[in-house]
Amino acid sequence: MAKKTNFSNISKAYVQGVTNNLQKYKDGITSVNTSPGQLAAQQSSKWLANLSASQGKWETSMNNLSLQSWQNATLAKSSRLATGAQAAAPKIDAYYSKNGAALQSIYDQVRAERGSTTGKQRSSDFQDLMKQLAGKPIQ
Repeated sequence: MAKKTNFSNISKAYVQGVTNNLQKYKDGITSVNTSPGQLAAQQSSKWLANLSASQGKWETSMNNLSLQSWQNATLAKSSRLATGAQAAAPKIDAYYSKNGAALQSIYDQVRAERGSTTGKQRSSDFQDLMKQLAGKPIQ
């Protein structure tokens, strides 16, 4: 007779297994010698081919997702939003501490253009100024 699996303790066993083997997991990470991102970038053609090949499956999946299902799933996970915001708070504070004056200057420049330029032009100017702040080239 086949052994019956007790599904009631799966999550407990999972959490215990992860907790007990966390150092092994960390050791595995530090033993990697090549950036996974670089390895992935080398496969960009394969990624694009697979993405294109899966378009029909994706469309079917998206069309089968009802509004109610999406709302229920999203609401069920909404508590993670506050946790993520709390975790990000120090980064946000650091960003605005470093860039607050520059951001205010950008805001003031774009606001001063009101009445003399179109909304589209102000939007473009804003994007260019934000790129400059980030050290990115303006196209």
